[in-house]
Amino acid sequence: MAKEIRRFSKETEQSAQRIRDTLSEIQSAMQGISQAIGQIASVGQEQAASTHEISSFIEEIRAMSEQLNEFAQKL
Repeated sequence: MAKEIRRFSKETEQSAQRIRDTLSEIQSAMQGISQAIGQIASVGQEQAASTHEISSFIEEIRAMSEQLNEFAQKL
């Protein structure tokens, strides 16, 4: 009976260690996911800023085009 208890205790200890290892791996993976999400959000913000800047340039070009058109009509 004592032998079985020791075996059960050892198996329980090994199982607990595997659970700790698995939880540690999950935690590491979650940290990696969190960092990736942060990077994606940062890239999204950069793209939004670039899109806004491009939109502003296009608006400036449109305004200049209208001015050139008005100038050409006066000639």
